[in-house]
Amino acid sequence: MPQIQFTCLIPFFNENWRLVSVLKKLNILVNSGKLKSIICIDDGSTDNTAKLISCMFSKTIKIKVVGYKKNAGKSAAINFGLNLVKTSHVLLFDADLNSFSTKSIEQALDAVYNDNKIDALIFRQSNDPLISKILRHDVIVSGERILKTSDLKNVFKNNPSNYQLEFVINNYLLQHQKKTFWMPFYSKNYFKIDKWSHKIALKKTVQFQSELFKIQFLKQWLLFRPKALPSIL
Repeated sequence: MPQIQFTCLIPFFNENWRLVSVLKKLNILVNSGKLKSIICIDDGSTDNTAKLISCMFSKTIKIKVVGYKKNAGKSAAINFGLNLVKTSHVLLFDADLNSFSTKSIEQALDAVYNDNKIDALIFRQSNDPLISKILRHDVIVSGERILKTSDLKNVFKNNPSNYQLEFVINNYLLQHQKKTFWMPFYSKNYFKIDKWSHKIALKKTVQFQSELFKIQFLKQWLLFRPKALPSIL
């Protein structure tokens, strides 16, 4: 059995200091050996985020910044970074998270490392409002999750685009009867309107919300039921 190691993939678009804050925390896990490396994928940013990250972490060879010039969406960014992954597992992580604990991430990595029966582990967004929990957004569309690299590569054979990625991953896990679990994770995201121009924020909000009105969301709301991870509850 190949050695279990983790690469963190972080797609970003004009995140600036928000991504710096995320990386400062995740770098603790790199230094401790829990994460093999972090790959930040620039999804066509128009600001100086890539230069900022390269400058701030110039002495940290395990944090890489890659990307392309034209904005292509989250799925394209993850797929781009996935081609550079050499570890058995990947940790998918948002670039704008705040108020999260590295201890929780460490517990998740340890759980997967110590139990080869776990195919996927989703970070359930415990800070989400009640309506999100009723609709199960806190699990179904959570961007924070650990997957086997081979499984994620198979997911991309279905050509997910933009904000479809989590839905396509869930569908793959369902179809292939993968042993999927969730764990509580406390964090906050910045509102899109607080990060970008009104035009960009509206465009990306519409793109995301449109996925929630498709039949696949209803199917997953009914059928996609990961189990709670007992060792962390």
